[in-house]
Order: sequence, then C-alpha cells, then structure tokens
Amino acid sequence: MMKKKQENKAVEKIENITEKNKTALPETSGETPVKNLTDGEAFSEQEKERERTEKEIARIKAKEQKKAERERKILTKKRQAEVKRKAEKRKKEEAEREKLRQKEAREARREYLKNETKEERERRLAALKEAKLRKKREEKAAKLNEKRLKAELKKKRLESKKLERAERKKNDKGVGGWVAAVVSLGSVTLILATLFTLSLTTNMFGERKNSPGAAQAYYDFVDYVDGMDTNMSKLLVSADDESRQKLLSEITTQATLAASDVARIPLSDENKFGTAKFVNQVGDYAKYLNNKLIDGISITKEEWKTVRELAGINAKLKNDLMKLSSDLGEDFDFNSISATNENDVFSSAFADIESRAAEYPELIYDGPFSDGLKAKKAKGLDGKKVTSFEAQKIYEEIFADYGVQNAEAIGEKNDKIKTINFEGEADKTRLYAEISEVGGNLITFDYFMDCQKEVYDLDYCVGAGEKFLEKLGLGDLKPVWAAESGAVAYINYALFKDGAIVYPDMVKVTVCKERGIVSGFDSREYYLNHTEREIGKATLTAEQARAKTEDKIEVRSVRLALIPKGNDAEVLTYECMGVADGATYYIYIDATSGKQVKIFKVVETTEGRLLV
Repeated sequence: MMKKKQENKAVEKIENITEKNKTALPETSGETPVKNLTDGEAFSEQEKERERTEKEIARIKAKEQKKAERERKILTKKRQAEVKRKAEKRKKEEAEREKLRQKEAREARREYLKNETKEERERRLAALKEAKLRKKREEKAAKLNEKRLKAELKKKRLESKKLERAERKKNDKGVGGWVAAVVSLGSVTLILATLFTLSLTTNMFGERKNSPGAAQAYYDFVDYVDGMDTNMSKLLVSADDESRQKLLSEITTQATLAASDVARIPLSDENKFGTAKFVNQVGDYAKYLNNKLIDGISITKEEWKTVRELAGINAKLKNDLMKLSSDLGEDFDFNSISATNENDVFSSAFADIESRAAEYPELIYDGPFSDGLKAKKAKGLDGKKVTSFEAQKIYEEIFADYGVQNAEAIGEKNDKIKTINFEGEADKTRLYAEISEVGGNLITFDYFMDCQKEVYDLDYCVGAGEKFLEKLGLGDLKPVWAAESGAVAYINYALFKDGAIVYPDMVKVTVCKERGIVSGFDSREYYLNHTEREIGKATLTAEQARAKTEDKIEVRSVRLALIPKGNDAEVLTYECMGVADGATYYIYIDATSGKQVKIFKVVETTEGRLLV
C-alpha cells in the first residue's frame, strides 16, 4: 500500500513537471517557430528533467520509508508495553488471590479454634504432643544411624589404606597390584576396572603415564555423577515404592562405577579421597534404603532429609565437574596429570572442587515427551505419492511469504518417512525443508537465520506458530510447552482429544523473536504416531492423582495426558506438574491403576532448560 502511494505521488510529480514544460514553450504561428532548439539541446533538457524527476521520486520514497519505520517501531513498543502491562496485571491479581486465600485460611482456623470443644482441644494438643515425641524418636534413631554410618566409613577407610599399602608393595609386579585395590568395589566394578587398567603402564607409584584411559575415566566419572544427580532428584519426588527401588538401584550402580572411575584418575589421594568417599557413601546409603523397601520398611522423614542433603552435595559436585570440563576444553592433554605434581591445571582444579561454590546456570526448555515413541511405520501419512516437481511446488507454496528463491531438489532421505529434500534462498539465507513422498506433507524445515534481538514476546511467537500450523492443515494442534532462550522461542504443539493431551502426536516449532516468524519445524513424531485412537476413560479422579504426589511436590496443575509407554504402547495418565526445592517436576500417574508411570525433572544447563 505504501509503495503504491509513493508511486502515485511520483507519477503526479512527473505529470506536473511535464505540464510545466509544455507551458514554458513559446507558441508558434504557421510553419516557422519563433525559436527552434537543436535535437541535442532538446535531448539534454529532457535528460536533466528526467534526472530531477527520479531524484524527487527517490526522496519521496525514502521519506515514506522512514515514516513507515517510525510507525512500526512505535507500534512494536506499544505492543510490548501492553504485553508487559497485562503480565504485571496477571501477577498482581495472582498475588491478591493468594493473599486472600491465606487470609481465608487464617480466618477459618481462628473460627475453628473459637468453636473448638474441650474434648477436641484435648485431642488436638495430645496429637501435637505425640508428633513432638515421634520427632524426637526419629532424631535419636537418625543420630544412631549416623554413628553407624560413620563407623562403617571409618572401617572402609582403614581397609582402603590397607589395600593402598598392599598396592605399594606389589607395584613392582605390574598392574596386578593396582587391580587388587578395587576388588572391594564388587564384581561388576572389578571387570570394568580390569579392562581399563590393562591400558595403563605403570612406572613408580604415583607416576603413571596415562593413555586415553585417564581421559575416559574422568569423563565417565562426570557422566555417572550427572546420572546420580538426575536419579536422586527423581527419588525425592517419587511417590511409589516400586519406582523408588528402581531409582535406588540405579544410584547404587552409578555410584559404584563413579568410585571405580575416580580411582583411575592419576591424582594424589589428597586430591580425590574426599570425592571418592562421597560417591561411595551415596552408593552405600542408596543400597541401605533399597534393602529397607525390599523388606517392606518405609523410609523415615530423617532418612529423606539425609537423601536431600546428599542430593544437594552431589548437585554441587556435578556443576563443579561441568565447569572443570568446560575450562579444560577439547584439546586438554591428560598426560600432563601426575600424582607427584599438584601444580598442573587439572590437579589444582580438582583439589578445589569440594570448597568451591557452584553457581546454577540459566535454563532452556524442551517439553516432556519431546522425542516420543517412534513407530515402526509412519501411521499418520496417507494420500498419493508426489513427484519431485509436485513436491517443489508444495515447498514454494508453503514458503511463499518468506520470499524464497532458487528452490531446487537436493536429494532424498529414505528413513521411516521417505522425503524429497529442497533448499532455497530467502534474504541471502538458506532455507532447507523435507517434504514427504507420501501425501506431500512438510516434515522438517530449517531457516538458517541469525536471530539477535528480542522484538516479539513469547505469546506472539506462540500465535505465529499456530498460524503456521493452520497453513499446513494442522490447526487442531494446541501449545503444550513454550519457552525461550535469548532471541529464539521453542514451542511444542500436540493434539487434544477427549480432554487429554496426546503427547505422541507432537510437533516442534522454533520462532525467531527478532522477526516474529517460524524459523524451524519438526513434525516427525506427529506423522509417525498420529492415528485414530480411543483415549479411554480414567477411573482415577484428578484429585486422587494430585493426592498421590502433593506430599512430595507443590502441585501447580493436573491434566489428562496420553503418553508413550514402550513397545508401541500408550497409556492414559494424569500429568501432575509441580515444584520441589526450586526445581520443576512432571509426574505421570496411571489414570486407571494409580501407579506412577514416569517422572521428568527440569534440568539446568548453560543454554536453558532441558527435560530428562
């Protein structure tokens, strides 16, 4: 529209100038003009007038463009201000509602106490007294248990020193003496340790020349500590003894393997003894709790407190190791590590791990079941096969608004979904896409644009994603997970049926917040799993599902969700989202049996939030 106005103004200007030139020419009578211009002079005047006209048109266009840009910026600021205002209003209203709820709770309690009978008061006070006594008994039992654990640790430490002395004596005989030091860790650990030990060459004690085995030991140790962190976090919110046993068993195995790996890192005992002791302690305690559950004995509040403390220490250890790994870089020479030299970068950093405070990184989101159950065949594709020519037309039509040019087929992909792949250019940037051979559906695309500024908010990006899905004929999908990292928004959309989220039928969308357009798309999960299905009926109520988790997490929402279970199976669950110790969890309760099916924890990374 703006361009049309500019052109109209330019045409009007030309007409005015032309008319002016006509009136400026002298009138002639008969066949003889008063003054004739030579052809060269006439051409020169016309050329000058044309240049003046073009300059005027360019000036008008530039002026209009500047005006349009100013109006766009003003509109963007107004939109951002409105979004901020609404967010602040919602926050204020939520705070007011929470304040009112607390007030009503206080008033209800005062009213209850006011109308409390003598017998009720006596029962209440007796219950409080009993709770205090029970707490004291639990604290006493915990102290006794702590003493027992300390005694066991002391015994293990003495055994470890004996083994070390035996290692020194046998060191001259080769690798056999070192292998003996890890026998106490169990048969599984022994096998793994033996395999890795054979790759080491031993000179004098404390001067091992480490081959890639040292690097392998360190990075395996980091992985096991990371796995312990995830499983311990899940354990703290688990509401099912069967699930707890599985998690405790995994923690025990991971801790045992971690202890084996840290023993193989060529550092002095002073630099790694505390770390080795800690992972052994976690493994022993997990085994102890698992045995209790096997015997039908519940875990006490004090024991849960111990688990929480161990989980906190492990989280700090994990973050310190992640930082150390980042500082080392990919090219770090592990041959520079020596037990006799504590001044190298690795030894110094490892020595400071236990004393250095860890900082929690920022978060990015990836939604639950973002990589759902992969079907053996694509269930959601139908229709006739398209040719390469037809697929290109589909590609050009989908991205017509992007101004894509020079589109061309660049091959095929014959995976579970056979696709014809295309690449084009938009704003001097590549736009890659995959079109299914069956049905001609868009499976994936990537627009390799550079997004730096945060012009549009998350709500706008969610809406942009919905419009793009409508264009593809997927307008029945709704957003189930949305988050942002820098100038990019990540949104997952899924099918809703009979009041339940159908997670297997999921589409991932990426939106550039600088331009407010979709820059990435992935519908593989949707087309692999989408089919006509019966959701079924829940025998459990939402409140019953909430009750199974609210003693572990502060439940924020409960909703029905159909989730992948394995072996191409799906199960109807209640998705209970909540918070515990500042972390977000998603717990899935079977809507029929009431059993816990799955736990997701939002894990912190330097790039944002990631669900595991």
